[in-house]
Amino acid sequence: MGRCASVRRGNVGFGLIVLLIVLAIGMIVYFGVGGGSTGLAQQAAKSRDMARDVRTAVNTRQLAMLISQYREENGRLPASPAEVGGTRGAFNDQWGTEMRLDYVERPGFNTRVVFVSAGPDAEFGTGDDVRYEEDLPF
Repeated sequence: MGRCASVRRGNVGFGLIVLLIVLAIGMIVYFGVGGGSTGLAQQAAKSRDMARDVRTAVNTRQLAMLISQYREENGRLPASPAEVGGTRGAFNDQWGTEMRLDYVERPGFNTRVVFVSAGPDAEFGTGDDVRYEEDLPF
């Protein structure tokens, strides 16, 4: 009986080492080799940013339609998002700041509306400002 117990104890030690190696590999995969922030956290952040960008692109298309309707009803383009109305916060960028509107009149082509976002720092005129452009359907 003593001999069987020692063999089992040796197998348990080997199994423990294998388990620790598997855990170490799992941690490297989960936390990334570079240390600091996690590989999965970086991927999740990139996915969130991409989703925000897609949402903003869809929103700007819808807002371009609102601006188009405003022009049909009033005979002019709105000077600010407040003139268009829409739902509260509809003209906010992905960081919650109201976007500015600029227009590019192109003779022979559709008018283009340029939505200018203040970017993550919420200040216009800095290097992180973002521009979204959409052609109006007229």
